[in-house]
Amino acid sequence: MAFYAPAQSDIVNPAIPYVGMIFGGLSDGKMVMIKGMVPHHSSRFQIDFQCGSSVTPRADVAFHFNPRWDEGPQQVVCNTLQRQAWGKEQRAYNTIMRGQAFEIIFMVSNHSFKVAVNGSHFMEYPHRIHFASVDTLSISGAVNVYSISFTQNQMIPQPFPSTYPSTQMMPPQFMPAQPPPYPGGLMTLAVNPAVPYSCDIPGGLYTGRIIIMNGVVSPKAHRFTVNLQIKGGQVVLHLNPRFDEHAFVRNSLLNKSWGSEERQVPFFPFNRGQGFQMNIQCDATDYKVSINGQHLFSYNHRVSPVGRAVKLEVTGDVTLTNVQLQ
Repeated sequence: MAFYAPAQSDIVNPAIPYVGMIFGGLSDGKMVMIKGMVPHHSSRFQIDFQCGSSVTPRADVAFHFNPRWDEGPQQVVCNTLQRQAWGKEQRAYNTIMRGQAFEIIFMVSNHSFKVAVNGSHFMEYPHRIHFASVDTLSISGAVNVYSISFTQNQMIPQPFPSTYPSTQMMPPQFMPAQPPPYPGGLMTLAVNPAVPYSCDIPGGLYTGRIIIMNGVVSPKAHRFTVNLQIKGGQVVLHLNPRFDEHAFVRNSLLNKSWGSEERQVPFFPFNRGQGFQMNIQCDATDYKVSINGQHLFSYNHRVSPVGRAVKLEVTGDVTLTNVQLQ
């Protein structure tokens, strides 16, 4: 079984163009995950894995990943820049859509970069410069980036011969078929779902489980809502960020009646037009909610015994990139 250990703090809502170091450089199994959205007017953007950050002369680019919408059929152009000269292009059909959110994962192997887009294997790019020379990530062009994450895929030896296919140990995005999620693992419930969004929570949200939502607030957002429901349709947790009031309202709808609102927060964590990650953790006495990695508040259970939430609903002025259950 593989597990993924954080190797560098996430970068949230970076300004574009972005140039930043990759702590520890690249190594076999390292993954870089980029979440964002392509504006409707975008003609192209690029993600470069560079050997340094020099501008003049320009640093070598080991892997240039360049989605384009301005050259007839939409394509992704990939290449390598060595000693100020571009090599032969490698092209693939561009599945990244303008006006929609995306998730791109780059995984380094000894022989190539493997790329997954929105949870599916997209392409492979053989190394032309050894990955050990790469220490810088650059993103430019017409794109909004909500987060950049770095993880190291650390493998535990498998109880079978090493002659088995290497895909046995790859992350799900790079495998031909995904195995069922294992207990305690991270389960993806949806990628780029339409809002209003509603789904059943497999097994229910019991103590210790976490719902993880990545999304972006609409540029002219008024408010949006996240509801957790138990059997019978009662809302045990109602989360309602309100941009017109600059308030984050929490409540419960039990026996067809709303309870007392809770509004106290140390700060309002959302911005119109920007991305966010919301984590909702179920504990024995309360729900703990964090935004972009920062704990924001706890909400005591109002149902006794604690009712296991079995349904998630999201409505309002928000776009979802993905929804996961841990």
